[in-house]
Amino acid sequence: MTSLQNDQNTDFFRNLGTGARRILVEHSNEIRYKPGEIIFHEGDTSRSIYILLSGTCEVLKQDEVVNHIRPEEVFGEIATLGEGKRTATIRAAEEAEVLELSGNGLHVVLSEYPDVLNSLIRKLADQASRMSDREAGIRKEQKALQDVEKSLLPDPALFNESTRFSIESRWQPLVYASGDYCDVISLGDERYLFVIGDVMGHGAMTSVTLATVRGELRALSSRESSPRSIITSLDGHLLKHGPHNIPITLLVALVDGNTLTVRYCNAGHTEPMLYRDGRVELLAGIHGPMLGFGLSQESEYGEDTFNLCQGDRLLFFTDGLTEARKGPDPQKDMLGMEGLQGIYQDICRNQAGQVLDTVFLAVDGFRRGYEAKDDATGLLLLVN
Repeated sequence: MTSLQNDQNTDFFRNLGTGARRILVEHSNEIRYKPGEIIFHEGDTSRSIYILLSGTCEVLKQDEVVNHIRPEEVFGEIATLGEGKRTATIRAAEEAEVLELSGNGLHVVLSEYPDVLNSLIRKLADQASRMSDREAGIRKEQKALQDVEKSLLPDPALFNESTRFSIESRWQPLVYASGDYCDVISLGDERYLFVIGDVMGHGAMTSVTLATVRGELRALSSRESSPRSIITSLDGHLLKHGPHNIPITLLVALVDGNTLTVRYCNAGHTEPMLYRDGRVELLAGIHGPMLGFGLSQESEYGEDTFNLCQGDRLLFFTDGLTEARKGPDPQKDMLGMEGLQGIYQDICRNQAGQVLDTVFLAVDGFRRGYEAKDDATGLLLLVN
């Protein structure tokens, strides 16, 4: 006996006539899901509509929880009624009992019993109102988190007294919060620590990881003497106190305005690009392992050094720029390092200021409306 046949079923079906109930019973199936089990994925094609009988389910878009489904709420109706694709992923947050109704059976009932359609519309309208209220609260919390991350971006005013340098920065999160991290720490006497990194993932959990990295790195910058020692110590700290097995790429560069030198250590991050005399050079250098796995215990990090010249523009960035696509094929449709080099070179040749804003606009234009798949961040050092 399904829930449509007893007295405990949802109020949507409670007043259905015998004929409508009989058709739906023939096309329904009661399923139990364990916590964490996926009911369906975003993008799936399916013709079933669901009613949550007990428990709670999560609504996810791009792996981020954006809402929750409560008992007696209907879901899956958009793809079912429109014969389209699922617009979100639904996952059981706790043990859940779900009634799955065949789209064919539902269409038969709606065509033969018009009053059922009116009941369904009223149910969905009431549910949409409740979900809208919940989403408003979630959006408020998400905006607050985004504002916090935005406030941590490098402040150009840090270089107001500098006779050597100025900076530009740009942060473009994929969702409300980002796994990208960039920072500039003044060490005094025209010496600065430039940091850029990328935590795998998006949203609130990456923000927690970034907070750990940022706090420890700033503490280390006052004690350690080189980018290599900073990254090595940070890797050891994450091994003991950070999230385990979450890949983190990081590049730390010590910029000295007195000697016009840059010493940098790269833990699996994308190489910076240097514009000089009309050309862009990729600073490949030594690559060490990513942070988060304690691999520095087995493989030491290396350091590279190069000299700066007046007019140089040094670009640090995350792979959200190079991995921009204009289509679904990652081989044919991706911008790549060469593509970004070309964009960056053309802009530097023709533009004195607001370089990063123009670079990001050009990358957005390259996508031709195709959706971004990752956060994108840039940090630009200009040598005056």
